[in-house]
Amino acid sequence: MPVISSSSTILVTGGTGFIGAWVITVLLQRGNTVKAIVRSEAKGVALKRSLFQDKRNEGKEALLDVVVIEDLTKDRAFDATIIGVDGILHLASPLSIDATSEPEEIIGSAVNLTLAVLKSALWKPQF
Repeated sequence: MPVISSSSTILVTGGTGFIGAWVITVLLQRGNTVKAIVRSEAKGVALKRSLFQDKRNEGKEALLDVVVIEDLTKDRAFDATIIGVDGILHLASPLSIDATSEPEEIIGSAVNLTLAVLKSALWKPQF
């Protein structure tokens, strides 16, 4: 198993969340290239704005690649994005909780998203 070094490219799902944004900040500070998955162009713009107003990320813009995948649970949604990455940090979870949400729906969505990431990781061509 290869070692993840500071020159590695890491795919991060859930980068627009609180924990995900902190993880991306740490990776950028280490010198990692980060592919951050977002669900819309607007979320990508907001993520970049948030990350690069932080002085710790100054000069690290070239290390961040924001990739839009609107439907994260779509079969093979991550296949193209996963090419060239050395590691995956899966932090995303679909979350739309309201008073009528059933636990099975919430858990099922999270499981389907995780399976989509894992299927793409398993598929990843070895170069």
